[in-house]
Amino acid sequence: MRHEARWAWAKGQGTMFSVSQLKPDPAPYLKNMAERDIKFANRVAVTRLSKFVQAALTREIERSVDRPSAFTRRAVLRRPVRDDGRAVINGQPVAKGTYFSYEVFLRDEAFKGTPPSRYLAPLIYGGSRQQKRFEKAFQARNVMPGGTYAVPGMGAKLDRHGNIASGQIRQLLSYFNAAEQTAGFNANMSARRRKSLAKGSKRTGRRGVEYFVSHGPGRSRGGGRGNRRRQHLPAGIYARYGFGPLGSAIKPVMIFSSRSPRYRAQIKFFEAAEREIKQSWPGEYSRALVEAMDKAGLRRGRG
Repeated sequence: MRHEARWAWAKGQGTMFSVSQLKPDPAPYLKNMAERDIKFANRVAVTRLSKFVQAALTREIERSVDRPSAFTRRAVLRRPVRDDGRAVINGQPVAKGTYFSYEVFLRDEAFKGTPPSRYLAPLIYGGSRQQKRFEKAFQARNVMPGGTYAVPGMGAKLDRHGNIASGQIRQLLSYFNAAEQTAGFNANMSARRRKSLAKGSKRTGRRGVEYFVSHGPGRSRGGGRGNRRRQHLPAGIYARYGFGPLGSAIKPVMIFSSRSPRYRAQIKFFEAAEREIKQSWPGEYSRALVEAMDKAGLRRGRG
């Protein structure tokens, strides 16, 4: 049995994708089916297909992104579209009651940080990444120049995904009084805590460290009028580690770049979804029709 139903898929805004089951054309094997049974088949087929598309997009992200975090691997979500008579599929309005649709999309919200729909978009479309939340916080405190981006330095602690570790970011935000105040709690570091951090600990073997900001070669820092020193380090945040009588060592933690990191389009988001639909739809709709017919037969048998 071949399916005669029409299906459609459409790119939504941003990183959204929808698959819809349009009302089927009249066909000999459908004329004896009640409309509710056809609708049942539509819903079953589209619901299953949306799960297949969700899985296909998750595989595509895992294939394309280097060491994706667990949050990124759970980025693809799905939801049914309300049949309110205002739907537009592939540029054409669709009458109420003539379709059943699911949207498959990237998570567009995050409790803290940047949602996947924003940080994965450059990998889908290509182009520059947007500024991160901690970069904006540093700029609000004049730690970073406006419009610049943080690039990990050799002194940065990286997580297993190659990003600056969130613990070090929080420490730096707190150190430079750029941490958020939540529910009346001030997360910024006190002068006493900075002094303790610089001193280190003999008991635990933790080396003392101080952080400072360079605004770029030729800029002045420190001291009062007439007692300023010219900076020679590239703009960024640096760590100064103390070695007692042996002096100290300086390592860059973040370098400030005026050029936004650029990404090439490497996640075949819409291509992977379309491929899955074309491969899976015929079989899934046929199976859903068989299930609907069996269900209708059982009802008639009980009647």
